[in-house]
Amino acid sequence: MAKVNFLVEMGESADALRTARTIPDLGSLPPTWHARFHVDCALAGAGLNQDDAALRALLTAERTAPEWMRYHSTSRRLVSELRGRERRRTSSLTELADRLGIDG
Repeated sequence: MAKVNFLVEMGESADALRTARTIPDLGSLPPTWHARFHVDCALAGAGLNQDDAALRALLTAERTAPEWMRYHSTSRRLVSELRGRERRRTSSLTELADRLGIDG
C-alpha cells in the first residue's frame, strides 16, 4: 500500500494502479487505511483521465469509512476536481459531493 501511495505522489498513475492490483486481502486493514488505499486508486485513475474508475474508487472509500471521507482534504479536493470535469449534473458524483458537503 505504501508503494501505491508513493507512486501516486510521484505522478506514476499507471504504475500505481498496476501495483494496486497486486495488493492481497484489504479486508484485514483498519477502515481508514482501506479507504486511503481507495483514494490513492482514485487519484491514479483521475491522473489517467479514468474518471469513472476514480469515482468507483471514491465510492468504495466512502462505504469503507464515511466519516473519514467527509473530512479528508484529498478526497474532497478530488471530488471537486472530478465534478469540474463532469458533463452531467445529476450523477453519483454529484450525490457524493452533496454527501461530503461540497458546493459547486
